[in-house]
Amino acid sequence: MQRFKFALTITPLILLFAITGAGHPQSKPLKKIRVGVPSVGMGNIIIFVTKEGKLFEKYGLDAEVITPGHYSHRDADGHRG
Repeated sequence: MQRFKFALTITPLILLFAITGAGHPQSKPLKKIRVGVPSVGMGNIIIFVTKEGKLFEKYGLDAEVITPGHYSHRDADGHRG
């Protein structure tokens, strides 16, 4: 009989915590990071899959994937060859 009373008391509390989300940590602001990839290709596809699958967000990161532009940094500085 005591087990029944205990179960009758604890079950609503468990349901209350599950429904309201109590006991879960507060969501922290995401940490901004930049992820650079040397080229867009099969060797670097995991970065894009991770971004699209929202795995960065799952682990508290706001990732910006940076891919190379039309020309290199050396060309942007005016230094060639």
